[in-house]
Amino acid sequence: MSQEVKHYLSAFWETILIVLFTVMPTIFIYFSIKLDAESTKTISDFYKSGEFFLYGVSFSSSAFLIYHARKRDRIYFPLILILLSSIAYSVTLSAKKVNVDVITNWSIFAFFVSLIVFYFAQVLSNKHSSIDVRDYRQNEQNTIQDGLN
Repeated sequence: MSQEVKHYLSAFWETILIVLFTVMPTIFIYFSIKLDAESTKTISDFYKSGEFFLYGVSFSSSAFLIYHARKRDRIYFPLILILLSSIAYSVTLSAKKVNVDVITNWSIFAFFVSLIVFYFAQVLSNKHSSIDVRDYRQNEQNTIQDGLN
């Protein structure tokens, strides 16, 4: 397996774990609602509260920090996504009549876009955190050999 594939595969599993840990409270609440026959809550209560907008902001913030730490690879799309999600969150909560369909569609869209951006930030982080010592040493040896010739 090539080093490039390893970076993408590692980033995939890291992203899955981080998403699982981040949304774990929502998963537990969902199961508690399903197990409690007398509960009047539904999963749409989470959409109405804008919870998935907040998850989107969380993943976008992490992605922005990774991109921003890389001086060469600065990408401001996560910052724009944070601003748009924050605006959408505040507008949906301040509306007089809550349109659940709009909140559902936009919050899930923002959540998945932020996940994609976060995944590629993980890939970038993995690429720059692992150094292949063999290639580095081979380049050093080639440089020395060229200097001697």
